[in-house]
Amino acid sequence: SFSRKVTVRNLFRYKKRMIMTIIGIAGCTALMVTGFGIHDSITEIGQKQFEQIFLHDIIVVFKSDDTAADQYRASCGAYDIKDQTFVYSDSVKVLGDKNYDATLMVPEDEEQFRNFVVLKNEKTQEPLYLKEGVIVSQKLANLMNLQINSPITLSIGNTEYTTTVTDVCEFYTNHWIFLSPEYYTELTGQSCTPNQAYVTAYDRSVQTIQELSTQLTRDESVLALSKMSGIRNDFLDMISSLNTVVYVLIISAAGLAFIVLYNLTNINVTERIRELATIKVLGFRDHEVTGYLYRENILLTVMGIIAGWGIGVLLHRIVMTTAEVDTMLFGKNIYFLSFVYASALTVIFSVLVNFVTHFSLKGINMIESLKSVE
Repeated sequence: SFSRKVTVRNLFRYKKRMIMTIIGIAGCTALMVTGFGIHDSITEIGQKQFEQIFLHDIIVVFKSDDTAADQYRASCGAYDIKDQTFVYSDSVKVLGDKNYDATLMVPEDEEQFRNFVVLKNEKTQEPLYLKEGVIVSQKLANLMNLQINSPITLSIGNTEYTTTVTDVCEFYTNHWIFLSPEYYTELTGQSCTPNQAYVTAYDRSVQTIQELSTQLTRDESVLALSKMSGIRNDFLDMISSLNTVVYVLIISAAGLAFIVLYNLTNINVTERIRELATIKVLGFRDHEVTGYLYRENILLTVMGIIAGWGIGVLLHRIVMTTAEVDTMLFGKNIYFLSFVYASALTVIFSVLVNFVTHFSLKGINMIESLKSVE
């Protein structure tokens, strides 16, 4: 139609304003996508680590006595335990250009261990199995540039051992190294007696886990225990401070969206006041004059939003990579709803600006805007 042809003509007639508007809207949308994406990423860590990878409820630590594990096995039948597995755990150093502390984990029974800790590939989600080598967590692999078949040197006690990375597993907190008991003995020449038990309760309610914890702490072979719910809450409290960054980004982006749209629209009206007055003289009604500009704003807003999605994804990845600490791996995913929310907020501010602009257009004085000769 004629009005749509005019809209397209005006877009390319005022190229600088078109580019400024698209960049402004894209920047606003990108910041909101980044803000919502950060929230998605930090929420995703807790869900994946403590609901999909760690499946146990309690970690029981035995006393240093070599017979503590056997004493616990003999007495644990009296407790309300649904299932449990035994592991040997130790703190080690991974040596390289920079040394990193890691937790060495040797499960007594690998198949049973999978019911408590899930070892899987981050990309394919396929299960990983302990072989003649070690499985390392993703963050440690990233820091030390480790890949499958890469050599790795471990300092266990006061002795250094060099072995090979067989797989890299999905893990988001701290650094972890997993070995089979057979390979641990082959590597170090020492047998490993379990010093921890991973326990699951019949249900994961706070009351049930608390009652089971109380029972376990009374066992003479138990040195200490940790409840996964407490570890999870402490972890979430630690990263919740990032929510402040999310709110600042979203509020700033929302304010920027309104200011950019409002100022550009005002400039547009001011520079084209004679053009708008002319079409009013030619018989355009108020709503037609408003639509004359609205169509341009709507098209530019849509183009800006689409451009903002791509910029937001890139900016989110940069922010999450920069914000990571050595002992934590952040997710890089942005949920679909985050794009919807960011786009919806941009559209809302665009509609609000257009609503305010409508009254400015109604107030255009045709006589004052045009010269007497015109």
